Amino acid sequence: MESGLYLPGDGIIHRWHPRTKLALALASFPVAFADVWLWHGVPLGPWLGVAFLLGLALLNGSATFRTLVRRAALLLGPILISIILINGFFFPGAENVLLQIGPFDLRSEGLLFGAIVFSRLSLIAFATLLLVIATHPADLTQGLTQVGIPREVAYIILTALQLIPRMQARAESISSAQRARGLRTEGGLSVRARALLPLVGPLITSALQDTEERALALEARAFRAPGPKTFWRQLYDTPAQRVARWALLLGSLALFIWARFQ
Repeated sequence: MESGLYLPGDGIIHRWHPRTKLALALASFPVAFADVWLWHGVPLGPWLGVAFLLGLALLNGSATFRTLVRRAALLLGPILISIILINGFFFPGAENVLLQIGPFDLRSEGLLFGAIVFSRLSLIAFATLLLVIATHPADLTQGLTQVGIPREVAYIILTALQLIPRMQARAESISSAQRARGLRTEGGLSVRARALLPLVGPLITSALQDTEERALALEARAFRAPGPKTFWRQLYDTPAQRVARWALLLGSLALFIWARFQ
């Protein structure tokens, strides 16, 4: 089975039960919106959560830490740029001008609002990335079904985790085949732009074929048949992890409620 965004390893987080890592990711949402430890209106709580997650990743191994930082930068970098451009220049009602670029004004109110949004998104992104990096998709799917989530929903989540890596691998394979037939796919920006159109057709066609093959494979394996299912991969849980899961979820909710009613 393709492992998608999963990074193979045997660190401490890899050995956690998938539901424990899922609870850690879910706990990031209340913490991100709790708005605690404000600095000029920007919550510092999410950044303390990010520092905690980075510490966990480093404890799990240097490869996990580097992968987490690299993927978070690739994910959050474009978001940060868009937040600065949209909120900084076009935030409604902003008056304090920091910088003027032609007809556009960079205003502090928009940057402040963008900093709040980016803080929240950063914690959620780091927690979610750590979950998918340290959890095999099959283990995550099995963990979800064990808590009562329908198999169809769990399979959709599994497919979503594998979608981007599968499309990247398929695009590289098609591009290599086109280069072998004499098509230029490497070079300047204009060359890459011209090579994009011949890539789209085969990519969509192969994706549709893959969807049909997956549907036939699921039907052959009685995916929708009633009754309990058995799993080849075995998951091991401990009482300490069960306590930790409830502590994470209840603790994050308590922090959110305390911050909102304070």
